[in-house]
Amino acid sequence: MIPFARNAIICGLSVGRNPQATNNWVRFAMYHDIPSRDRPGFERQLEYMKTIGEFVTVDDAVGLLEKGDPIDGRYICVTFDDGLEACHSNAFPILRRLGVPAVFFVVAEWVDQASRISAAGEREAKDRDSGGPRYLTWSQCRAMSEGGMTIGSHTYSHRNLSTLGDAEVRDELEKSKRIIESNLRMECRHFACPWGQPNEAFKPGRDPELARHLGYRSFFTTVRGRAKEGTSVFLLPREKVEPDWATYHLKYFFSL
Repeated sequence: MIPFARNAIICGLSVGRNPQATNNWVRFAMYHDIPSRDRPGFERQLEYMKTIGEFVTVDDAVGLLEKGDPIDGRYICVTFDDGLEACHSNAFPILRRLGVPAVFFVVAEWVDQASRISAAGEREAKDRDSGGPRYLTWSQCRAMSEGGMTIGSHTYSHRNLSTLGDAEVRDELEKSKRIIESNLRMECRHFACPWGQPNEAFKPGRDPELARHLGYRSFFTTVRGRAKEGTSVFLLPREKVEPDWATYHLKYFFSL
């Protein structure tokens, strides 16, 4: 579907929708990149989310669900996948200024590579020549962590877990956790699965339980929806959000 038609449909579907009419949930907004051109849109979205619910850290969001009690209110946790450099240069300043906590799920191998390039003074030249994406360095991850953000795991090398054997999945999750903890000197408690769709990207009967066994407190998917009383913290849903979306997109998806 072309973007214009999709936008028109969602705009129409948003009419009469009211996220504030729902209650007793935790929603996880999922972002990837925040290009410089989309900084105003991203800030506008955060301001709109403030009218819907209360922003909470990932630890607090997971804690609410771990209790198993009815959730009193509406809570929003902002998440980012892949660990793109724009998370530090564009998203982080806005989050910090607005007092919004967020969790950044990073791919340990990509952060290692970006850090080595940065340390060698070759990063700008390599990025300019390759035209590829730029990823966070460990120093940037530390700066965000010290600024109130959380760093989580997005595997070691961003492989599709559903295609891997048990030992390979364990290595992806364990190695990433260990490297993050070694570089940041703090526990890595949360995990987001690449691509995140059950069966297509991970095995629901194996991978969440392995994450729990390795010491993670959560396992995030990309299945849409709200988390509520009884939702497993090892199969958490998220709402994909693009920073250039108009407010009516959020109005629609956050009311479902």
